[in-house]
Amino acid sequence: KTRSELAAMKVAMDYERAGGREPIDVSKTGGGYDIRSEGAHGEVRYIEAKGRAAEANVTLYYTEWQTANRMRDEFFIYYVTDPLKSPKLWIIQDPVGRGLEPEERIVEYRFEADQLLAVAVEA
Repeated sequence: KTRSELAAMKVAMDYERAGGREPIDVSKTGGGYDIRSEGAHGEVRYIEAKGRAAEANVTLYYTEWQTANRMRDEFFIYYVTDPLKSPKLWIIQDPVGRGLEPEERIVEYRFEADQLLAVAVEA
């Protein structure tokens, strides 16, 4: 993650805690969201945090968009502008239901080096 993305995660986690919820960073699990946040009554938010230095375009990867389609009201994009200097949090609940449509549909598959090396054969 970039410095902006890490700062956006912190803003999102702090916001969730301030709202009485318990956020957990699950960004490395590949589940289609960065934060799972549970409220006092068991309600769950699936949050994708995005941080940009300026009001720039945001990319949701295939898994994230599929998760947004599946979770609907429980899925949120926490868009943080200028996260390093003067963060401002914008919240989009159910981006699919809001009529947001991606410009392009891009699929990306990333593998960690350890994962690849675990199944690779040295030449």
